[in-house]
Amino acid sequence: MRITPEYGNVGIVLLGSFNPPIFRPEWFAKTGIISDEAAATAEIEVIHKQISAFRMAWASLRIESESFVAETDDAPYVRLFDLIMKTFRERLEHTPLWAVGINRRVHFRVRDVKTRDAIGKRLAPPEAWGEWGAMVTKELNEQSPERHGGMLSLTMQQRMIGDDRPGGSINARIEPSTRIPGGIGVFMEINDHYELPDRKNVVGCDQIIALLERNFESSLKRSEWIIDQIMALG
Repeated sequence: MRITPEYGNVGIVLLGSFNPPIFRPEWFAKTGIISDEAAATAEIEVIHKQISAFRMAWASLRIESESFVAETDDAPYVRLFDLIMKTFRERLEHTPLWAVGINRRVHFRVRDVKTRDAIGKRLAPPEAWGEWGAMVTKELNEQSPERHGGMLSLTMQQRMIGDDRPGGSINARIEPSTRIPGGIGVFMEINDHYELPDRKNVVGCDQIIALLERNFESSLKRSEWIIDQIMALG
């Protein structure tokens, strides 16, 4: 990347049919997916029939009846991929899965507020908004954070992607960063979404896990390439 992110995150989101209470740290340890030490030190947020959520030293998991979310801030991100593979390909192969998202999020710092505003103006020109856009442009010159306007959030979507996915899209979102103070941070999220065309007839997890296996590494590379296009503006 052109600019090293100050904060980064990778997530894998599976959509399917899950039984949240079984997903406990001790179950993952018993099946050999994580170590006994990782299970013993896990911080449990909630274990309930509708939701299971806990955090380990390097990853967090949140499982509801139709979603399984695994996230990590720590490289190498392949550890997250391995956790999903061991869980579903080796232990829960009969779990119906109909979609997977590979998510990359970054917060990166630019030189100053004017640079961040310049990125926003390139992506969402205030002039396109006519007379109101002129008022927004005036607010861009305001030094007070309470009066400083401009682009707040923008999402771009690509749908015609190729033969590697039966359905889904790539969605790129950009916003001012809420984690980098001083108004000089940019947040980007790339959601690479794959889904099967007919969830009603899904049996097991083979199709979705195969899509994840084929695309995980290339998806992260493509996400960072997309992010790099915006970093180039900074």
